[in-house]
Amino acid sequence: MFDPDTNKVVIAYTDTGNSSYGTVVVSTVSNTSISFGTPVVFESASTAQMEKIAYDTSANKVVIGYNDGGNSSYGTIIYGTVSGTSISFESPVVFLTENTMFINSIFDPDNDNLVLIYRDQGNSEYGTGVVYNSDGKPLTSENYIGMSSGGQVASGSSATVDIIGTVNADQSSLTAGQSYFVQTDGTIGLTADSPSVFAGTAISSTKLLVKS
Repeated sequence: MFDPDTNKVVIAYTDTGNSSYGTVVVSTVSNTSISFGTPVVFESASTAQMEKIAYDTSANKVVIGYNDGGNSSYGTIIYGTVSGTSISFESPVVFLTENTMFINSIFDPDNDNLVLIYRDQGNSEYGTGVVYNSDGKPLTSENYIGMSSGGQVASGSSATVDIIGTVNADQSSLTAGQSYFVQTDGTIGLTADSPSVFAGTAISSTKLLVKS
């Protein structure tokens, strides 16, 4: 896949010489020559098939869809950022908790969505598609605005958000005075996830002073 922001070619593959781990290498083409960076493992488990790469123009990141042999062969995506001939990855995200094969992906820049096409082994091997809305990713310190008031909110429903500087009173089992970080699954914890996003400071076991 060609990364237009860096003028690099990004290649994802299953490295059969290294336990079939999912691996990426970034290359640079110059006239009739090509040079390669150091291969980077993005999944330390068998990925079983050719990985498919799309380019998310809204986040300026590559995104790889793959079958995660280390996690029940679930359909999974992972975002990566290219810098020179190196690439760094965020935490993987499962999009289907079934054995998922022949994953392909394309980014729709007009609607800011990633479209995933695959064979759903858990549903009679039907060909299936899903739209992954980029409004829900990637998590950064810039797009974290606060915590929903009233607890979890169903997808598609409206929510009230306790924004930065206010107190969210819908927590549990917090330790007063401790700093908490947003996790990629939407929960909060005492240690930073990747990327590191500060959620706020606990002022009691049930209250979080949002990002303050």
